[in-house]
Amino acid sequence: MCRETKNHSLQFKIGEDKERKKRLESFDVQFLRFHEIDVKQDIGGVLTAIENWIDRFEKRQIEHHSKT
Repeated sequence: MCRETKNHSLQFKIGEDKERKKRLESFDVQFLRFHEIDVKQDIGGVLTAIENWIDRFEKRQIEHHSKT
């Protein structure tokens, strides 16, 4: 998992960001992105979202391994 915080001051690097994301995804890295304002003003919601993502990921892994 790759956790990123969206920072509006870095918007000009969109092309570089897409290339970096594509390369990381080739290694099965999955992205979980949050806006900077949410991290600053609603960290509890961000942490809940991360926990929920992990729970769903683990459930998919268990289901995948039980089929093989």
